[in-house]
Amino acid sequence: LGACDDQGSSTEQSATEQPATVETTAESAMPAPTTDAAVPAAAIVSAEGATAYATAEGAPNGAIVLTLHNTGSESDRLIAAKTDKAATVEIHEGYVNEADGTMQMRKVDGVDINPGEQVSLQPGGYHIMLMGLTGPLVEGVTVPLTLTFEATPAMTVQAVVRQPKP
Repeated sequence: LGACDDQGSSTEQSATEQPATVETTAESAMPAPTTDAAVPAAAIVSAEGATAYATAEGAPNGAIVLTLHNTGSESDRLIAAKTDKAATVEIHEGYVNEADGTMQMRKVDGVDINPGEQVSLQPGGYHIMLMGLTGPLVEGVTVPLTLTFEATPAMTVQAVVRQPKP
């Protein structure tokens, strides 16, 4: 995924999932209702296995993969991500160009997570693209990544940097 760009293709790689540290950055408690009407349960998304791929010195781009779980009763959507380790962070989707069979990437506006389901952001599919890296992603270091959702409060995960598998 390190070769992911607006025009590029990429070879599929897999990551070893590791538990991610999650810190919520907004209050998740809902205010008490002011009427007798029932308040619908909010979507509640958690993240695990956040992994960043190690990059070479001078590499402009990197990628982070992870799994999102929606334990709530309503759909939610990952709509943005940010880190101080890159100038730009985008959500990308991998797809096969039917015309020539090459693997390509494109920016997407978000990733839906239905209630009771999980979505794996992984090589060859959805992933978090880090563009304009501020330095190399070194194996063993962690990359803080803040995830923004439509309903679930923003959270920061610590992506462990690992070597991509061949």
